[in-house]
Amino acid sequence: MLSRRSKKLSKSSDAGILSSTDHSFPVISFGSAQQNKTIRTKGSRKLCYYGTILMLVLFIAGFFITLSTRTVGVKNETKRRQINVGGIIEEEQQKQFSICSFRSYPPNRFYNLGTPYKDQPSFLSTEALYIRGKLPVILDDWLQEKIRPQKVCIDTSEWELEEKEKWPFVDGQNPSLVSLASHPYPTISGSNPRLDPKHISSLLAIFSAKPEDLVLVASVFGNGQCNWKMSSEDVLKYRFSDKKEAPTQRTVIAVMHAKTLYILGQSTLLLEQDASWGRRSKVPPKKNNDGTLVRSVQQFDDARFFFHDGYIWVLYRNGPMFGYNDQVQNRLYFEELGTGFVAYLKASETITVCCGRNMPFLSETSTNTKSLKALTWVDPVTVIDVDVSKLYTGNAETAGSKATSRRLADAIEEEHLNERTKVNFESTVSIPLQVETSTKRVLKFPRRNLANENKKKSNIHGTNGFLIYLEKTSEWLGIAHFHRPDKRDTSEYALHGHHYSHAFFTIISNQDGKFALNRLSNEFVFRTMSSPRMDDADIIQFAAGLDLVGSDTLILSYGINDCEGAVFYLEMQEVQKLLQSVSPGQEVADLMEKV
Repeated sequence: MLSRRSKKLSKSSDAGILSSTDHSFPVISFGSAQQNKTIRTKGSRKLCYYGTILMLVLFIAGFFITLSTRTVGVKNETKRRQINVGGIIEEEQQKQFSICSFRSYPPNRFYNLGTPYKDQPSFLSTEALYIRGKLPVILDDWLQEKIRPQKVCIDTSEWELEEKEKWPFVDGQNPSLVSLASHPYPTISGSNPRLDPKHISSLLAIFSAKPEDLVLVASVFGNGQCNWKMSSEDVLKYRFSDKKEAPTQRTVIAVMHAKTLYILGQSTLLLEQDASWGRRSKVPPKKNNDGTLVRSVQQFDDARFFFHDGYIWVLYRNGPMFGYNDQVQNRLYFEELGTGFVAYLKASETITVCCGRNMPFLSETSTNTKSLKALTWVDPVTVIDVDVSKLYTGNAETAGSKATSRRLADAIEEEHLNERTKVNFESTVSIPLQVETSTKRVLKFPRRNLANENKKKSNIHGTNGFLIYLEKTSEWLGIAHFHRPDKRDTSEYALHGHHYSHAFFTIISNQDGKFALNRLSNEFVFRTMSSPRMDDADIIQFAAGLDLVGSDTLILSYGINDCEGAVFYLEMQEVQKLLQSVSPGQEVADLMEKV
């Protein structure tokens, strides 16, 4: 940048003279007037000549100094920006490392969205169907303002030794979240709060906060896929753990500040062993020597939240204990522990639902707060009633009784054409339902709501734990996902599913009480947070958390590469723009087309 003095010199030189008031280059007079005039003229010419040369030198020097400064500034700002959003660029790895930043991944962990459609793998091109025949796009590209995800940063030092400037085995898989506000969005006048503050009083006391100031997060720590198919060189280069097995299998419940999205505190989710827990194998009731109930660490895979009857619940899976078709649900409790808290479930309150995948719940908005339903399949829309009377009768050990099975059988018989999905409590045995028909007695396991076996269906699956009621349109909002190919076989890409995409959807309840698909967005992916590939997407993305805060803001969380998680806010009006109406009676499968 030129100095003030240089600027003045430049201005004077442009006029062809040096100003007599510029004392930087004084004019000295001697001899006669004519001589002085001649000398002044010659001197002025010389000074003008040398001044011009000096001005050019200073200008060129200033130009290169400014350019160099700006270039360095841009580079540094780029590095800061990339680091702030989580990407750790390679040349900075020796200088910058933060556990709360996003990881970087090798090239095989990306979609490669820039690759022409014809050159994509067949499962993404010639063999693939997409909603309305449209390829997934990065969500940012649909929105007016950029999404700014923040990493869900959970402390792993309780179960894993920290290695200097090296990532943990996993940072948390597929985080789910909800606002702890009693009425986070507009509801029917006079309706009960979705969450009674007394059930989280310990959290409010610990963090000296109002319910609306807090967000609850659940994140699973287990055998993730951070270093999947990674060479030893890449493990070292990207600073990943070289362990082959997870150091623990647990779920962590964390409390997050609603505005900053920073973690305020966390607890490993425990099971209070006040009853037998499990079906395939069992965790027995157990007490400590002082008579208190044992609380143990268990696997609560795919943990997500929903609300019912003023409580917050956790839904999860545990294949070894309950089988791989059942989704398990329990109410969630909190207690103060020192300066922190402990989160736990009660074995006696275990309820199972079979046999969908990633089934979200919805509580009716009527005065009957005991009514709970589950969306077992998005395609075709299949909604069932969930019987939670076990929690209000105090009869925790009667699960799977003949009376319960009879009630379920009657419900199945009534909806025989739809073949509704089985709902059952945790029981000591798995009892198939006996259904009476007008012709013969048959043995059936209720299943997906298909009018006939030949009806086409897509492979869309629910993702978040509960559906958000939109009062203005009388709809329930959710987010669902695809993965391609449809099968979840182990491959070079992932242990299970890969190349995920998502879509927002809404369902409505018709006059006859049946639920139907009402609106559906096209498919999208989340922009990767792994620099420098910011115009691409990770091949594994799983949106497990969705909630509406106020009438105009969504908060959404998703997992990345079965390894880490992100959270961000999104304007509801933008989502409304993405949702497109479907014709009455249409299902997702009817909208799946070739590109």
